[in-house]
Amino acid sequence: MNDRCWNRSAAIRATIGGVVLTAVVATVPAAAPALAVAAAQPPALAAGQLVGSASCTTDASGYCTVAHALGSVPRSVLIEPTAPIGGQSLLPFQHAVDTVTATSYRVRWLTTTGAAYPSRSVTWRYRLAGAATTGDGIADESRTCLTDASGYCTVDHSLGRTPATVLVQPTDAVVEHMVDSITATSYRVRFIAFGGAAYANTWITWASDASAPGAPLAGQPDTVLDGTVSCTTDTGGWCTVGHSLDAVPAAVHLEPAAPLDGKATLPYQAWVDQPTAAAYRVRVQTATGTPYASQAVTWWYRVSGHGAPTGDCPGCMPVGDIPGWHQVVAEDFTRDSATGSWGTACDPDHVDYTGATGVRWRSYPRCYVDTGPRRAYRSDAVLSTHDGVLDFFLHPVDGVPAGANPSPILDNGTMSQYQVYGRYSARIRLDATDMSDYATAWLLWPADDANWQFAESDYPEGSLASNSFNAFHHFGGSGAQDAFGASTDRTGWHVYTQEWGPGFRRYYLDGTLIGTSTNQVYAQPERWQLQTETVGSGTSTGHLYVDWAVVYSYHP
Repeated sequence: MNDRCWNRSAAIRATIGGVVLTAVVATVPAAAPALAVAAAQPPALAAGQLVGSASCTTDASGYCTVAHALGSVPRSVLIEPTAPIGGQSLLPFQHAVDTVTATSYRVRWLTTTGAAYPSRSVTWRYRLAGAATTGDGIADESRTCLTDASGYCTVDHSLGRTPATVLVQPTDAVVEHMVDSITATSYRVRFIAFGGAAYANTWITWASDASAPGAPLAGQPDTVLDGTVSCTTDTGGWCTVGHSLDAVPAAVHLEPAAPLDGKATLPYQAWVDQPTAAAYRVRVQTATGTPYASQAVTWWYRVSGHGAPTGDCPGCMPVGDIPGWHQVVAEDFTRDSATGSWGTACDPDHVDYTGATGVRWRSYPRCYVDTGPRRAYRSDAVLSTHDGVLDFFLHPVDGVPAGANPSPILDNGTMSQYQVYGRYSARIRLDATDMSDYATAWLLWPADDANWQFAESDYPEGSLASNSFNAFHHFGGSGAQDAFGASTDRTGWHVYTQEWGPGFRRYYLDGTLIGTSTNQVYAQPERWQLQTETVGSGTSTGHLYVDWAVVYSYHP
């Protein structure tokens, strides 16, 4: 196995340079059709909720007070802008909800710098929650989309009718947004950067709530928690708060309930990160992205469980077989492991981690070296699991950059990491944009090291200081390869998948095919290595997070 690392260095030198990258681009219509405004007071849901749309003209301080017919003080009030203020083509505002009573609530509309937005016409959709809810007429789902040049995404929903309201909560970016073009099957979101510019050609992931009065829908959420919560942010602007859902939420929606620390303006933004079965985390920051540190914050919340079926949830770990493939590994890293619990001095067969579902993992020991600089792999200092992620903490160890190289065991009976043909998929993101001393070369590697030029399949491969990355299929035994490229914001969550079957290798980004190779496809056992290695000699630092990893065997 140590020889393999020496052989791989030649492969990397041959494959990184001179590759033409192709961007994955999705396009949707940029022009917004006229919005059909729902009745201001639709009937309440059976679960004690009220959904619909409302309009008003702000006063001189940017406030609107509107009546509601819930019949009690709401447990939560969530609103979603449905059109720009005053018919403008951009979205230069934000909002907060306060003064909630049994008959009305108040919204303050502000610019992104916190100034009042006075004497403006505003329209929004709302959800008011009363008693504990049971999910009648609700579709909570996760969606991912690549915005077009105007910042638009059009996505489907599973409600089965035209929603009275659609709520959107970005989960991997702090960005303004609005919802329009709502139909019985889809809706459109426009994402806008602070200052009003379109958030163009960017992958965005969000939780959504499409709601309509009516009978319960089979397969939709059966538990919803609504209320308010307060916390004081840490020095990085983060708050972590518990919930009692006893499941990983399908959606978490927030609505600021008051300005920070009693201030008269609202100079912050908030987004949700790392929801688990017991808690979720909120980042609070200024409109320019600076952490809002050591501040008291209060918000309304709605935490929804048991979302749409897994196949309709791009952010959820797939569980179970899919056509043509039998699942053999499903790992979501919900069992914690401390830094130092992975890796050994020189035992490649040691089991370093066993997940909550029984999946076992090995990693390269310290006596194995990486591809280029030939530095020792340091799983003991790099790898841990916490908050439902596998964390590659990439940083200098003993004065030099250090990587790690874990691999799942596919059969607990034989303890084998190998199979002939398979489908390999993981959801990952970076927390920094300049990890120039590190690169991924996640790969399928043959049981016989000498066959690597016939068998190696790399994806994703590329520097962690770039949004561009590649897939490489090595074949023929003499240096031939097929190469495919893509580019995306790697600080957002994305799913990277490669499929290997008789006569083909396919590579996908978020379900979109970026390349297929049919040249001399290897047909002997290979294993999956999450090879994350060093390429520089600097001091860059950051984290690569793996939300989940799944493996399938070929089953036509």
